[in-house]
Amino acid sequence: MNNILREAAKIQIDKKIKFQEAVDMIIEKHQYKNRNIFNRNILKFRKFYQYLLENESETFFINEKSKETLEKCNESVCAIKQYLNSQIGEHHYEEAIFGTFTYENDYKGNQTPTILKVKAKIDNFIINHESKTIILNDLKTTISSIDEFMETSFNKFRYDRQFAFYLYLLNNAINKQDEYKLLANVITISKLDGKHEIFKINQSSIEKGYYEFQDCLKRIGFHETYGYNVLRESL
Repeated sequence: MNNILREAAKIQIDKKIKFQEAVDMIIEKHQYKNRNIFNRNILKFRKFYQYLLENESETFFINEKSKETLEKCNESVCAIKQYLNSQIGEHHYEEAIFGTFTYENDYKGNQTPTILKVKAKIDNFIINHESKTIILNDLKTTISSIDEFMETSFNKFRYDRQFAFYLYLLNNAINKQDEYKLLANVITISKLDGKHEIFKINQSSIEKGYYEFQDCLKRIGFHETYGYNVLRESL
């Protein structure tokens, strides 16, 4: 039921149509794909949506627990905006950063380097010309509690690689003379209770991530150079 609602809401926004039209599209799609699985849920959903149609504003109804979480999420979003606005410097939001990674290896006597084109779209980074710092801020949501995020999701999804990669691109694109100190924060909102926290990424995590993302790119460079059916024994 929730999946149908979410999918219909997404279609409504993407196609700029009425919600009822989006619902009809979802019902037709799911009945066509697998009538037996979706029939009962669709019948329930039709009754529920018919109830919603009585309210012309198309209000969505949520239970008390969801309402509380939504309110806390809204408070967290406001607090994060306030934090970002308080940071002095040149703000950049959702900006694409482009760069290159050079892979050099003499496998089978090949001396020609392979240049990989890489890019990232960064949530936010702030350049402070007075303090000579570049602060990377990346937003994450998690189903874990805030207290457990760094020990669970951060490690599970190898976010240290992502942060190191972003800093690598920022350093090459902006900090070419090594004039600026690079810092990184992960701004986290928990879907569990709507709470948020801003975690500073320590240098050891960045160094670990830097090694791992370089290893990943070296593997790509190897196979781009010698073919994807060639085994990579070592670099």
